[in-house]
Order: sequence, then C-alpha cells, then structure tokens
Amino acid sequence: MPARRTSCAVDVRITTIDPARVRKKRAHMIVAGGGIGALGLAVLMVTVIATIGTGHGLGTPLGRSRDLRVIDTDLVDGAIDPSVVLLEPGAVQFRVRNDGSTPRRFAIQGPGVFSQTDDLEPGASASLDLTLAQAGRYRLQVVSPSGDPLSSGILEVHQ
Repeated sequence: MPARRTSCAVDVRITTIDPARVRKKRAHMIVAGGGIGALGLAVLMVTVIATIGTGHGLGTPLGRSRDLRVIDTDLVDGAIDPSVVLLEPGAVQFRVRNDGSTPRRFAIQGPGVFSQTDDLEPGASASLDLTLAQAGRYRLQVVSPSGDPLSSGILEVHQ
C-alpha cells in the first residue's frame, strides 16, 4: 500500500507592540508529510521568534518606563484585526477604524476595565485610550449598536 501523503497549512498572525509603532507580519508555512514534525516545528519557532523581534519589552531595559503603545485596529465584517494582542502593563491607545458595512463599536473588558468607543459608522475612526495596570486576559469585542456581539479577540497582558 503506498504511503498516504497529507499536508496542512499554518497561518500565524502576530502583532508586536513597539512604543513607536505596531508591526504586523504574516508568516505562512506549508508542511508536507504527516504533520509538522520536528523540522517543521523548528522552522515555525524560528519564524515566530524572527517575527516577534524586540517587541513585548524584550529590548526595554528594566526599570525604564514605556511610552504609549498604539495599536491600529480594524473592525471588518465578521472579524477584528488584530484578533490577538500581547503586551506589558501600561498605557495603550487603540486606533479603531470601522471597515465593515454596518455601524459597530469596539469594546475592551477585563480585570478592572470596561471601555468602549461610540458607535462608528462604516469608514469612521475613533481612539480608545486606557491604562492596563493588571496582568491578565482581556476580551476585545466588536458589537452592534444594539449590543449584539459581532466578533471578538483576546488581549493578553503579561508582567
């Protein structure tokens, strides 16, 4: 019996937080064989590490205060981009743009925090400034003007 060959595609979207800007990169990898395997996993790890770079405070000396981090966030039909954000505690500004076809608003909820934008018409933008002082998991959510959830994401704050 001939060996059955399968393949899988891995699409990794990582948003790194740099005090000066947000860098969005996409890494694509097609792995042939029965799965990722050791070589594929090694390639994936190198890709992730190279993509992350010095974000997440790796290049910031201990005791040094961080500047305001700005995260450009797009609200599209059925999704939020980025849908996963990792950062350290501190001040953050979400620059939100509604690229969807209907009005919606952006909300963040987590340990000691609930904040949201006003309703945004298609094409409209707004900023949401807040300080995330506690480590933990926060929920990023896109909701309709009536409060119905449209899509969601995760914000992880690590010490």
